[in-house]
Amino acid sequence: MDEKVLRDYLRRALSWHESHVDWKKAVAGIEEKKRGLRPKGADHSPWELLEHMRIATWDILEFCRDGKHASPDWPAEYWPKKPAPPSRAASARGPAAARRARAGSPRASGRRAGRRR
Repeated sequence: MDEKVLRDYLRRALSWHESHVDWKKAVAGIEEKKRGLRPKGADHSPWELLEHMRIATWDILEFCRDGKHASPDWPAEYWPKKPAPPSRAASARGPAAARRARAGSPRASGRRAGRRR
C-alpha cells in the first residue's frame, strides 16, 4: 500500500467522530476524584479508558513507524493495573499524554523505551 494513502487513512481514522465520541468531550468535566471510579454497570473507569486509548494509539503509530516495534502483551499491557490514576500528577498528565499519542510524539508511551521484536 502506498505510504501516503496509509498515512492519510490513519489520520482520518484517528480524528473521525462517526464511530466514537471525541475523547476530549468524553473526559471533559469529570471531577478528579471520580476519574478512577468505575460507574455502576461499567467495566472501566474514565482513567482506564483514557489510558487504554493512549496506549493503543501509541502502539498503532509505533507499529507503523518502526518495523522492529513489539506491541505490548494483549490485553494486560493495554490497560492500567488499577482503575484510579497512580497519582494526582498522572491524572493531570493523562489528557496531555493522550493528545501527544495522537500527535505521534515518542513521549506519549509513558515508557522509557519501546520493546523490539
